[in-house]
Amino acid sequence: LVPLGDAPAPIAPIGGSSGRRVALARWIVGPGRALSARVMANRVWQRHFGTGIVATPDDFGRTGAAPTNAPLLDFLAAEFVASGWSVHHLHRIIMTSDTYRMTSRATSAAAQAADPEARHVWRQSLRRLDAEAIRDSFLAIAGHLGTKTSGPSVYPSLPAGAQDAANQASFRWPESPPEEQDCRSVFLGVRRALRWPLLEALDVPTASAPTAVRSTTTTAPQALALLNDRWVHAQAARLRDRLHHDTDGRPAAMIDRLWALAYQRRPTADEALAAERFVDGEIAAGAGSDAAWQALCHAVLCTSETITVD
Repeated sequence: LVPLGDAPAPIAPIGGSSGRRVALARWIVGPGRALSARVMANRVWQRHFGTGIVATPDDFGRTGAAPTNAPLLDFLAAEFVASGWSVHHLHRIIMTSDTYRMTSRATSAAAQAADPEARHVWRQSLRRLDAEAIRDSFLAIAGHLGTKTSGPSVYPSLPAGAQDAANQASFRWPESPPEEQDCRSVFLGVRRALRWPLLEALDVPTASAPTAVRSTTTTAPQALALLNDRWVHAQAARLRDRLHHDTDGRPAAMIDRLWALAYQRRPTADEALAAERFVDGEIAAGAGSDAAWQALCHAVLCTSETITVD
């Protein structure tokens, strides 16, 4: 691999056309041009750890941050190129490493004092899922994540308040049929002046400019959005129906299944007892069985364990 400061080669015309784009593409991935591989490896690392090996993923120049572990970055970039530029291979070698599988809990007082932000990855970083991943997770847990892999953008139903607040002179939101709206978030249509309130509350970036590092905030509107959004309540109802279908309505089995879907583990004895008491209390208060189970599903969907990566 060549140094980070490798200078670009001149771009020459190709064939009967200017060939600028083809020449640029060949230069970017050409032999000895490791910058693009480093940039991609750093971005993938950032997705798994919250912070890249180079903390400024859109600036590998002299004004950007230096890599915290240059040999590691070179290793990942070399693996990326050797695998035929396979992003899946890059994900695999990162996610099967001991480093990725470490706990996010601080187990060393000395390391915590020397590197409290874990820039040198002596522990994993606890971080919230991106807004789109939270939406996709809710759909997947409820059993309704669509299989769409291509095609036009999808526009989900907007709350009335969002429509009223939009500029009516230029308002354009071609709402998609309900059966198409369960697609993965990557297919959601984007309007710079009009965004889906739930995703906006969860820090989805604006489409006005590139966002190399997303901001992650913790605010009251996020909790209020998760507690009150009609779409979130609809997924809780779907999850309740899935639990009934998968367990024939047996309460203990429904709780086990809920924990398995949302947390990928079984509930502890205390958690199972608390869930049973919660449902019984809701029913005793007159909520009805369906409403009680929906409320439990809603609470579990909105917990930190569901929407964060540990």
